[in-house]
Amino acid sequence: MSKNILIIILSFLAGCIPPSSSIPGPKGDTGPKGDTGPKGAQGPKGNNGESVPSELLKKLEKSLNNSNNETIVGTLAYSFGIAPRITGFSYLTSSGKVFKLENKNPQKFGSEIKFITQISTNQKFVSFGRTTYGDDIKQLFTAVSTNGDIYISEKLDSWTKVVTIPLSN
Repeated sequence: MSKNILIIILSFLAGCIPPSSSIPGPKGDTGPKGDTGPKGAQGPKGNNGESVPSELLKKLEKSLNNSNNETIVGTLAYSFGIAPRITGFSYLTSSGKVFKLENKNPQKFGSEIKFITQISTNQKFVSFGRTTYGDDIKQLFTAVSTNGDIYISEKLDSWTKVVTIPLSN
C-alpha cells in the first residue's frame, strides 16, 4: 500500500510542475486600440444643490470673485537715453497691463502712473524682468505668462511673443 501512496504523491507533484515550454517570453508590442463601447445608462438624478452648506457656497463665491482680481506681478526700474536720461519704474499686472511711473528727472521721482500697453488680453502673467547691455544704454524687458509664453520688448510699448517654456501638465 505504501507503494501506491508513493505513486499517487509523485503523480500529484509531477502534475504541479509546469513544463519548461510554459515559461512566458518577452512582452510583445501593444495592439491597436479597440472600438469605444456603447454608452452606459444614465445615473440617478443628483441633489438639487440645496444640500451644499451655505458656508461652503459663500467660500466658493468669494474664491471665484477673487480669481478675477488683477494684481501687480512685477516691478522694475528703467532708463532710456543719455542726455536727457529718462528714468522711472514700470509695473506689470497679472492680466498683462504695463504701467509706468516716470521720474521728473534722474533725481526727482514722478507722481503720475500712466498706462503704456497690454501685452496680451488672454494670458495671466507671473514675471517681469529687465536686462541691460552696451554700458546700460540698451535694455531688454521680458514678461512671462503662467502657461510659459515669453514676451520681449525694447521700449515697453510693444511686445513680441518669442518662445514658450515647455511646462509639463
